[in-house]
Amino acid sequence: MGGGGAFSLRGFDAPFKFVWICLPLIDILASTVRDKTGERTYYLIFSISGRVVMKESKFKKELISWIRTIAIAVILGVIVNSTVIASTHVISGSMEDTVMTNSRVMGFRLSYLIGEPGRFDIIVFNTPENDSSIPYVKRIIGLPNEKVEIIDGKVFIDDSDVPLDDSFVKGVAQGSYGPFHVPENSYFVLGDNRNSSVDSRHWVNKYVKRGDIIGKLYFEYFPTPRLLD
Repeated sequence: MGGGGAFSLRGFDAPFKFVWICLPLIDILASTVRDKTGERTYYLIFSISGRVVMKESKFKKELISWIRTIAIAVILGVIVNSTVIASTHVISGSMEDTVMTNSRVMGFRLSYLIGEPGRFDIIVFNTPENDSSIPYVKRIIGLPNEKVEIIDGKVFIDDSDVPLDDSFVKGVAQGSYGPFHVPENSYFVLGDNRNSSVDSRHWVNKYVKRGDIIGKLYFEYFPTPRLLD
């Protein structure tokens, strides 16, 4: 044996020469093979190099058809996701127990195409703080031109003596904030987990502008499919 780990073909030369001489003869033979359905026809041609060339009468057409279908599905998915569907991954616990941490939620961008956002709507929006590329999820509490004041965890609108419903709030909300005067075309939002939420009470830019609302959320699809309220 020679050094360097080389492998010798000595002793195998004769069989290889025989196959090499026979290849031109094999090259002129072609066989037609049909699959079980009888719909596809394969032509197997053995070339001198020993490669197998496969040609199929319908293969190219079906391949093009699949590529076209996949391309259309991808394009439609991008269009629907950017114009109709609003979805996001919730990475914080600020909306618990309505929306749990690490859940994935979905809504519609067209919800406010005709009507306006309403009180208690759960929305997905671009943060007014511009410190994250991930959309935020909160609940609308104050509407445009309203006065919002929080006293001992209770929310009062326009100096009303009756606080807003807080049945969806996790635990007992604490603290007093405000008053806040919501500008035109803007909204005051809070997390349902009031004691662990950073929201309109704390932001420097306190209000969510109408144009920053991506859509209204209706549905949690992971991990437990359910409607949001």
